Order: sequence, then structure tokens, then C-alpha cells
Amino acid sequence: MERYDVAVLGGGLLGCFMARELRRHPLKVALVEAREDVCTGISRANTAIVYTGCDTKPGTLKTRLCVAACKGFGDLCRELGVPFARRGSLMVSYGPNADQTLQRKMIQGMENGVEGLKLMSGRAALEWEPGLAPGVSSALYAPDTGVTDPWELCYAAWENALANGVTPWLNAPVTDLLPEHGGWRVVTLRGELWAAAVVNCC
Repeated sequence: MERYDVAVLGGGLLGCFMARELRRHPLKVALVEAREDVCTGISRANTAIVYTGCDTKPGTLKTRLCVAACKGFGDLCRELGVPFARRGSLMVSYGPNADQTLQRKMIQGMENGVEGLKLMSGRAALEWEPGLAPGVSSALYAPDTGVTDPWELCYAAWENALANGVTPWLNAPVTDLLPEHGGWRVVTLRGELWAAAVVNCC
């Protein structure tokens, strides 16, 4: 039975990046994926949008990571040779209640440290984007919103992880996790492995 320091379960974006990051350290790492290839589950339905963090609750870990990740996404994509562009986003509202929601998001985004946010009138939004439905009353512009290709991003992270020594366990659905000798016996339909730690990215 193969032994590893860490077994990463799930070969989507999170799993591939986790495996890649773990190999920055002197660890023996396996990535265990149920299907025949990585990026075949929920990651293939990713929106491809890199959000700024103006939508998340202030003071949370999620917000801190989202804002920092957005700021550093260009560098990450350049490092992996993946396309990335900051196209900006326009969140639009129709009516007083929705206008108040956008105002709250503007304040929240500023509190979160998101830069460049701009609250616009409906008329200004229509000048920017004539294809909007009539009646738009206001809009929140976030210039740092980005887009990438989730498949390329996932495969680039995976290929980098492989090149740095991560062991692939593909076609290996996990059927059981059993505590054993201070670690975990990972039971799959392809066989069993032991890991001192398991990171569940399924």
C-alpha cells in the first residue's frame, strides 16, 4: 500500500491548486479523483468570473481571501500561462429597493478594501451598456472583476502539480476513510493508500 504525507481528494480547481501548493513543501502528495481526468466535475461549470469581494460579508476569512485572490489573480495566471483579463462588472438595479441594495454593496465593498467601485445612475449605466433592459435605475461598477478560462486554469495547476511530483490517482472513487496508525487508510475502487493527512476538496 502506497504511503503519502497528504492525500488530496477531488481533482477540480480546489484540489489541483491544493496539490500544487502542497508540493511547495517537502511532502509526498497524492491527488485522488473519482473520474478519468481532472476538471470533469463542478469545475467545468465554473462561471469563469473572478470576483472582487464586494459581495461577501465584511470581516470574514472568505472576504479576506476573495479580495486578496482577486488582486493577485493576474500574477497567478501569468505564472501558469493562462489567459486573464479584467473586464469589470456592472451590477444593475431596477427600483428603489434594489438601489438601496447596491448602495449597501458599495459601502460593503469599500469596507472590504475593494478598489475603484463606482455607483452610477441608470442613465449612465445605459450609456455604458445600451443592451440593458429599459428601466435600470442605478448600477454598481467594479473595475477589477476579471475573467479567465476555468479549464485552462485547472489543467495548468494540475500539470504544474504533476511536474513537481504529485502522484495521480485517477479513476479512483473513494469508498471509505479509515483512521489507522495516526493517519488515514483511503479506500478507493482502484486500491488503497495511506496518508498522514487528508484534504477533502470533493
